[in-house]
Amino acid sequence: MSLPPLPDADRPGYGTPSVPPYGYAPPPIAQRNGAATTSLILGILSDIPGWLSSLVSTFVLRSYRASATNLGMIFALISFVSLAIAIAAVICGHIGFGTAGHTENQRSKFVAVAGLTLGYSRIAGIIISFLLSTLTGLLLR
Repeated sequence: MSLPPLPDADRPGYGTPSVPPYGYAPPPIAQRNGAATTSLILGILSDIPGWLSSLVSTFVLRSYRASATNLGMIFALISFVSLAIAIAAVICGHIGFGTAGHTENQRSKFVAVAGLTLGYSRIAGIIISFLLSTLTGLLLR
């Protein structure tokens, strides 16, 4: 009965790990960008309730002025919370995009741009909703 052969250092998976030749560096490890990811998450969180409250407050609440005072306050509160989250998303997006620009990490840049887009669209939605509800209120008097 013979013993199995000893592992060779030349075969992959056996022996000492191979070292790249002089002048070659291992590929860089992609770093995560927390600010860009936070911007994307906050942008999504600000958009979901924000658009719903904007649409309902603009088109529904003006029809029921007297009975919807409390409901209007709730939608206004949701809009202000959504605005605060959107502003935080924009701030984190700019920080994340600036950080990604220095590390040349393309995935982090795309995530930061997505968060910026969602944050700015939420802010624009709130402004448009406010202008439409004000204009509708002036026209219904």
